[in-house]
Amino acid sequence: MTEGRPTLASSIQIQGTVEQIKFNHGFYSVKISVGECHLTCSLTSQQADILCVGQTISLQIEVKDLWVVNE
Repeated sequence: MTEGRPTLASSIQIQGTVEQIKFNHGFYSVKISVGECHLTCSLTSQQADILCVGQTISLQIEVKDLWVVNE
């Protein structure tokens, strides 16, 4: 670790509520509400099968796989 330089965690954990689940071209698009922010995640059928609208979930996201889009 270099002194004086911040380091990034390799993953982050987020808790939110499932707002919407849509099937789209072989995968599921899941909208999750986290506080005042909204996330859209692409999930496989296996991942989406255990979710339902209104469910509170915890996600662990690899930072290298995270895309931030300013709307």
